[in-house]
Parts: sequence; C-alpha cells; structure tokens
Amino acid sequence: MFMGSTRTPIYPSTTQPLFTDGRPFWFILILGGIVGSTWAGVIVFKFVTFSFTSVALSLLAITAGGFLGVVVAFWPGGWILSVPLRVIEWQNGAPFQVGEEVVVLSKRFPGRIARIYEIWEERHEVRLELGEDEKLDFSDVLSYTDICRPPAAELI
Repeated sequence: MFMGSTRTPIYPSTTQPLFTDGRPFWFILILGGIVGSTWAGVIVFKFVTFSFTSVALSLLAITAGGFLGVVVAFWPGGWILSVPLRVIEWQNGAPFQVGEEVVVLSKRFPGRIARIYEIWEERHEVRLELGEDEKLDFSDVLSYTDICRPPAAELI
C-alpha cells in the first residue's frame, strides 16, 4: 500500500536514470578534463618539433592540462548542477516522508521498491529498508535523484 503521502505516484521517465549515481557530476569532471587537455594541446602544438623530448614534454603538458581541467571543473560543478538536480529531485517526487514507498533508480538496487525509514534533508538523502547488511554498511543511503515514487499499479 502507498503510505506516507496522498500525492500522485510518478512513472519514471527514460531520462531519470541518467541523473542517478552522481552521473552528472562525473560528466562535468570528464568534460573539464577534455577541455583542459584540448586547451593545453592547442597551446603546445605550435612548439612541437617532433623530437622525442618535445613530444614527451607536450604529452606531459596535455596531461597536466587535463588534471587542471578536472580541478577547475570540480569547483563550479556543484554550482552548475545544483539547479538541474533540484528539478530532477522535484520530478522524482521530493520532498519525501518517512514511511513512503519508493522505487530505486540507482544501479545498486534497480527497480526495488523500499520504504523510507530515515530522511537526511540537509544532504538530500534518504535511508531505505533494504536489509540488515545494507543498513550496517550504510549502502541503504540514496540521494533524492536515485529514487522516485512508484507507479500506482506496482503498489497494489
């Protein structure tokens, strides 16, 4: 039975799983690395003389540019993603309440329906009744983007 809320259950869309498991943040970091490497490659390309030392130093500069791109992307990445992630949380049915049953979208427990037993609002996370082992090692903690309200047909 659907408990804890009288709101309409939500059917997961095909795009909702794209925002689970921290994927948007990893995308920003990878994009930062690609941009940093490309930027460094464009700068050092005109100085390459195709000697072993020149090529090795160029590859080192491109690698350093990639790491710098990841670091630079890490800092504003949270700010950039904060608004779209709040929209996805809202689409998933947030805010949630203790006792509600939700569908897990995360790769760790895909499709499982579980009841919320604790909410960490400041972190936008919930704890689900997934089993004693998961409870002991805190793998039952999932983000608001990793869960959504189940379709009504699954709750009957």
